[in-house]
Amino acid sequence: MYSESKESQALAFLVLFLLVLAGCGREASPLDPEISITEYSLADFELLTLERTGCYGFCPTYQVTVYVDGLVVYQGYENVSVLGERRGQIDKAGIEELLALCAELDFFGLAAEYRYIEDEEGSRRTVADQPSRITTLRLGGHGHQVENYFGGPEALRALEDRIDDLSGVAEWKKRRE
Repeated sequence: MYSESKESQALAFLVLFLLVLAGCGREASPLDPEISITEYSLADFELLTLERTGCYGFCPTYQVTVYVDGLVVYQGYENVSVLGERRGQIDKAGIEELLALCAELDFFGLAAEYRYIEDEEGSRRTVADQPSRITTLRLGGHGHQVENYFGGPEALRALEDRIDDLSGVAEWKKRRE
């Protein structure tokens, strides 16, 4: 009787192991940089988030998320005039403008991070103590996140600034005195 119980335990362990192993197959994750998105439509839009990280100085540190229904959620962390959460609204035209900028940039085709500039000889140049700007787009069940520390495309910087402008966080993110 003891050996039957041991055999049952071994069989249960084997089944559990195989289930775990089967779950490790490669599917598109919510943040999968290998997904190719060709159409940036409002019908597929879920959210767009911009996070600005800190630096050794007084860089504004906050996160703002724009949702499909136009809800804007801001979270101020450091060196901003408003700490904590605030909510606002963005209109449909604003979301469409942000999506158009993402499409022009081919956001899903961007690298996951930008940390340096490489010159023609292959030498890399970077800057110390930059705040990162982390932008996340979720579209049609897929997402892509880009960290722009230094050297990202100018159009990415323009998108980051436009997210701030259209989401209405200007008053909340001003540096605290």
